[in-house]
Amino acid sequence: MEKMDAVYPEYGFARNKGYGNSTTTRFDITDADTAKHILLSLTETVCRRIRADNAHVSVVGVSITDKDFKRISHQRRLLSATDVTDSIYRMVCTLFDELWDNSPIRQLGVHTSHATETACSQYNLFNLDYYDRHVKLNRAIDSIRDRYGNNAIKRASFIDNACQHMADNISTLPKQGIL
Repeated sequence: MEKMDAVYPEYGFARNKGYGNSTTTRFDITDADTAKHILLSLTETVCRRIRADNAHVSVVGVSITDKDFKRISHQRRLLSATDVTDSIYRMVCTLFDELWDNSPIRQLGVHTSHATETACSQYNLFNLDYYDRHVKLNRAIDSIRDRYGNNAIKRASFIDNACQHMADNISTLPKQGIL
């Protein structure tokens, strides 16, 4: 990639083409709430890595492997490249809802691609400051985690929950589930 940056600097290539994270659980996931909770954890980790590289992604994907090892995946292009956790997670949930056929899940993954260093945003006429607020919020959260560690700040849904908020240790969850 360094050679391409030198030859075509106007394209703003990111260090990586894409970012992703997946996890396999010891138990079958049979409800959407548990699956989306794990997907949020994976999205948090992926987005933190995206922001650490000063990148933005424009394609988001979800993969599901069921208990019989049948793997399905789905991806979609965002309106504009972003590094905002909330925007990416909303697309992850949309893709999951379209993809999942209610069969027991054993593995979940969140994947992104088309990474770039240039940022652009499609503003919503009814909520013009949404993107700017979330960019600042994500940067502040990353700054706190950089200084005090990943557990210094987490979403309320991960408090008193067996699911780790940064997808470090999901595979060690108890068999009865996480919620």
